[in-house]
Amino acid sequence: MLTTFGFKADYQIGHLTAGEAIGAYEFRRALDPQSKRPLVVEGKGKELLLGVTPLHGKPWAGRFQSGPEGVDGLFATPRDDTLCVVVKGRGYWVRVLEPTAYELVRVVPIKKLLRVPNRDILLFMSYTRIAAYGRDGLTWVTEDLSWDGLEITDIGETSITGTAWDSPKGRHASFLVNLETGASEGGASPGRNGLSSQ
Repeated sequence: MLTTFGFKADYQIGHLTAGEAIGAYEFRRALDPQSKRPLVVEGKGKELLLGVTPLHGKPWAGRFQSGPEGVDGLFATPRDDTLCVVVKGRGYWVRVLEPTAYELVRVVPIKKLLRVPNRDILLFMSYTRIAAYGRDGLTWVTEDLSWDGLEITDIGETSITGTAWDSPKGRHASFLVNLETGASEGGASPGRNGLSSQ
């Protein structure tokens, strides 16, 4: 089922069986350009098999590789010809008329999606970062805001406020993110505490 967030969707979606998905487009995480192996080593997860029928184009089938954990869902976006598929926390930003030109959502695992009220912006949250996507795709990604947990408490006209988990201190730290640029203040992470994240 498609979650629209109030956006228009010029396509229809249906789940497919393995037999119906023969010859489907493959949607996978990025590969290392030299070794052609995945940049992140993970156990093999299940694939989501979808049939997509654009309002003004040819139907196609897709195999979407799952991520490590997180949200599952099909989401409309600020652009009516673009679909966002999230499988166990890995997101795919897909123009339904050009499915091979998909992009991976820049935060993994996706733990939560939110629409900015009255704006054509979707927010994707992982444990440590927030990414904003608009009509043309990625708008910005924050630096690490947390060691391992974020909560948005308010989305205003110009900024996002929330709390980030500060693991060494065992407490939450407030943060502020500029809604237009993604620039941030506050929060807690290895980099923000002068520590190496390695």
